[in-house]
Amino acid sequence: SASGSSTMKLTSSEAPVPVKMRKIQYRVRRGDLLSRIAQRFRVRVSDIVSWNDVDPRRYLQPGQGLTLFIDVIGG
Repeated sequence: SASGSSTMKLTSSEAPVPVKMRKIQYRVRRGDLLSRIAQRFRVRVSDIVSWNDVDPRRYLQPGQGLTLFIDVIGG
């Protein structure tokens, strides 16, 4: 039983490129879903929820503002 979690240390080589995070304001449009917004900006729904303190079970309101932190790769 030597297969412990100690062999799963990948943190040092996982992100060799520093990632720049850019804060943007996103205005919700009619028909927008958290999952679609998350996909579009390559973030997680749970991230959007925590950044904006929104309830993932509630519908978004058109015109509602969301703060997103997105990766900017290579400037």
